[in-house]
Amino acid sequence: MTKITNTFEKLLTMTQDALIKSLPEYLSERSYSVIATDYYILGVSPSEDIQPCLVAHLDTINTHRGAGSYNYVTKQLETGQKATPKAQDLMISDHYITLSPEANPKLACLGADDRCGVKTILDVIEAGKLPNVLFTTDEEIGCVGSNKIVTEDDLQALSDSSMLIQIDRGVHEGFWNEMVFYEYDENSIPEILTELEKYYTLAEGSYTDVVVLGPEYDKPIVNLSAAYENEHTRDEFINLEAYKKNTEGLISFLTWLEGQDTADWKYTEKAPVWSYYGNTAGTWEGSDYANYDDNVYREFVKEDLMCVYSGDTDETMDIIENCKGFKSWLAVSNKSYALYKEGTVLDSLKQLVTELGMEYKPA
Repeated sequence: MTKITNTFEKLLTMTQDALIKSLPEYLSERSYSVIATDYYILGVSPSEDIQPCLVAHLDTINTHRGAGSYNYVTKQLETGQKATPKAQDLMISDHYITLSPEANPKLACLGADDRCGVKTILDVIEAGKLPNVLFTTDEEIGCVGSNKIVTEDDLQALSDSSMLIQIDRGVHEGFWNEMVFYEYDENSIPEILTELEKYYTLAEGSYTDVVVLGPEYDKPIVNLSAAYENEHTRDEFINLEAYKKNTEGLISFLTWLEGQDTADWKYTEKAPVWSYYGNTAGTWEGSDYANYDDNVYREFVKEDLMCVYSGDTDETMDIIENCKGFKSWLAVSNKSYALYKEGTVLDSLKQLVTELGMEYKPA
């Protein structure tokens, strides 16, 4: 068994399976009670005080595929053999970590998403904080581990936690310190937002483990910046200065949290809103691209449909490659639209509506 050492070089060069085998020992040595399965590792804090639960996922895109490109004719991502980075594949400077220009061509990415989150949790523990911790698996292919937790487990430590904090956010809106609340209403417990805004910038997001777990365990959620950019690509890199600052911000927030009365903190869902991902958000009703009415759209939202609006077909297809967390969603461009459902790009809106068991109602 490979022993964990808390360095980027070590964490970036371990497989998901190796981490699953190694992390329980790391946590046990620090007095955590550990529940370990092949799809999650839960570390229950040795502290008697109510603790938050920090969450990170152990897989990277390298876990699931090798380097490749999207074939716009076949509507398939064509990839090669999978690989895991080795030390010689990394280029580490005082400020950044990237793949070396000579890195193994089979590698799809650096793997900062979400080994930065894993390292943040270990750094928090080594700084003397004792949160509950949850490491999930296969987040990159639809939050498989967290969904399995919801259907097969009842984790009392999550029920006992004050809130769920994931560290799995890249740079999507131009900031190295973004935070996302998803469908949780961040204004329902305003003191959480007020304190986090001292360290992080509010942004929008699509999907990750806490989106699955928060409603199930009735806990407030947030996903915090992990200080990486260009995830899922060979251009992915880690900003070490941002990483240090974000980790310090998280530790400060955890210190603040220790003094709060969290007994009544619950998950409160936002009122329904339009969902989008990409550079431009469009209002569907009255749009040139709308061929269904508002009621049908809102039914889609209930079925985990994500709407993606882009002015360019190639860009839309790129977004498809990077948004596979949602069960079903619609990508629209000024040239064409594609419908995506559970791994398959569908040919028409009507086909998607039919598969969701709904009535097709063109506007």
